[in-house]
Amino acid sequence: MGKQSEAVQLGYTAGTIENVAYALLSERGAAGMTVDAIVAAAPKRGLYTWDKRSKTPGNSVTASLGQDRGVFKRIAPYTYVLRCKLKGGGKGSGGSGEGKK
Repeated sequence: MGKQSEAVQLGYTAGTIENVAYALLSERGAAGMTVDAIVAAAPKRGLYTWDKRSKTPGNSVTASLGQDRGVFKRIAPYTYVLRCKLKGGGKGSGGSGEGKK
């Protein structure tokens, strides 16, 4: 199953910042990714296009990931990881519970 499909099953609509971040972070494991890396990787991989309305895409990513702390965890300033990739697991793929409702 693709990482974006897993994100959809958790309730993250395809094409949303949360869906894209889930797909990217799931590949990175416990190391996670910085917000800047997510912003840079999304269009390169054809996952998301930052349009002209988003003057501060980094702030958009930070706000989106901060709204679902059950799946996304901040591990350092501007750096996020999927909780299920951390030792002990958590919500998300392979963990217990669900994502956004």
